[in-house]
Amino acid sequence: MICPRGGFCTIGSFKSQPCPAGTYSVTGGATNNQDCASCDAGFYCADASQPRPDGPCTAGYYCTSGSQTPNKTITKAGYFTPAGSSEAQPCQPGFYNPYEKQSQCFTCDAGYYCPSNKMTNKSVCPEGYYCPEGSHRTYACPPGTFNNYTGGSSLNDSCKSCPTGWFCQGAANLLPEGKCSAGHICFGRAQGKDPAFVKGKLEWGKLCDAGHYCEEGATYEIPCPKGTYRLGKGGKSVDDCTPCDDGKFCNDTGLIRVTGDCSPGYYCRRGSPLSEPNNGTHGGLCPKGNYCEKGSKSPDNPCKEGYYADKTGMFECTVCPAGKYCPRGSDVPLPCPRGSYCIIGNDVRENGVPVPCPKGTFGSREGLEEENECTGCTPGHYCVQAKLSNVTGLCAAGYWCKTRAITATPGSSE
Repeated sequence: MICPRGGFCTIGSFKSQPCPAGTYSVTGGATNNQDCASCDAGFYCADASQPRPDGPCTAGYYCTSGSQTPNKTITKAGYFTPAGSSEAQPCQPGFYNPYEKQSQCFTCDAGYYCPSNKMTNKSVCPEGYYCPEGSHRTYACPPGTFNNYTGGSSLNDSCKSCPTGWFCQGAANLLPEGKCSAGHICFGRAQGKDPAFVKGKLEWGKLCDAGHYCEEGATYEIPCPKGTYRLGKGGKSVDDCTPCDDGKFCNDTGLIRVTGDCSPGYYCRRGSPLSEPNNGTHGGLCPKGNYCEKGSKSPDNPCKEGYYADKTGMFECTVCPAGKYCPRGSDVPLPCPRGSYCIIGNDVRENGVPVPCPKGTFGSREGLEEENECTGCTPGHYCVQAKLSNVTGLCAAGYWCKTRAITATPGSSE
């Protein structure tokens, strides 16, 4: 009969001999042990007389060709061998194995990374980076964020938004890079120190609005105080707020232009927060003898000749009455002096200035209103000049003087 599988029969055999350990014979009729095949790699052949391998190599071990046991070679750390392995396989990037006899590698945990083959230990994710589960490399926290802890596991959980007032310009920031520039405001996640809010570009910040200023690292826009305004953007400090113009007032914070003109009867100095200031620093009531129209910059607006202002807070002067005269800046009408008469103050001819009684007359009392109130020089007397408060003297001997004589020696026609 034919020599059975699993053994061989030499010349003169009366029974088959088993194939040696580590080999097997899959066909019958083998004539010597050379006809026995070496056990396949990944399998073991422990028993003689087997027509096939006994089974696959045990997981965690590997079996080269001709293996007699299922656990011939131990798998080292950094490698893995599933059942039936002929050689150890290195752990791939993103995986590691710290132990021997493992059938598979461990996935790199979140917060760690495994950058190369054969890793026996995982590496902790450094500051400024995050590492999801199975990472074979680190991932930098993007611009606008930072991470000051090791072991970051995800973008959302580990990379913190740059706080308001600060900027994080590059990637992998451990801490915010610095404070936002004066004149700008940085919202959370700002990537530069001087964002300007350009249309179509996400900058997480902007120039400080008109009417406001932003100091370095500002977390909010500070409105310009009352008494000031700012037309343009980008104010860096309160010094960039313009004091309200002379004659104007700025009665609110955060203004981009003056509120309006100073009220009639008042004057407003530079920086006034009120339309009717009364503290002297920013302005006040118009003083006596002066007038302050709407928008007056100064209290020095004296009433012109022929007018007066007898109380504070006047925005127009009162006409000097007849019989009185009012020099420039008068706060009270003065009696017209003797020797003169005073027409009502708005008379365009004289403007309230005392007018001398003409030659040949005199004014013996104050308060004359018209020329016809000047007294003609009395007979026997003469009045040689204008602006007399009494006659000049008696007519000279040898002469006689009529009314309104202007010389002591009048001629026949005088």
